[in-house]
Amino acid sequence: MLWLLFVQLGKLLDDSDYQARIVPCVVKLFSSTDRATRINLLQQLKEFAEHLTCSTVERDIFPNVSTGFLDTVPAMREATVKSMLLLVPKLSEKAINNQLLKHFARLQMDEQPGIRTNTTLCIAKIAQHFSDTVSEL
Repeated sequence: MLWLLFVQLGKLLDDSDYQARIVPCVVKLFSSTDRATRINLLQQLKEFAEHLTCSTVERDIFPNVSTGFLDTVPAMREATVKSMLLLVPKLSEKAINNQLLKHFARLQMDEQPGIRTNTTLCIAKIAQHFSDTVSEL
């Protein structure tokens, strides 16, 4: 996809130029309703996640990404779960506790065994980001 080339070229930019030129395009792509685009973005997240600020992830990206937890296509749900490994460090405790963990609780009962497994593995890997109250449960 063309956007991936755009992200690759963005690696040549300093951080302020990346924020001004690439991040707005990435945010707009995440708001797309096209599944292929969104799955591709989630699968390539490692290429640009480091350039996303916490506020951008929380305000502009996570709300759109989290719709993938409810998608009827298993590949979208699974890609969404896997993307949390890169996005959770940029989310607030409130977003993790009030939104993400509710999705994960539901996905642990998903009809697809792979999604249940990946959700459990993801929870284990991101547990360090849970509040003390959640960690004690």
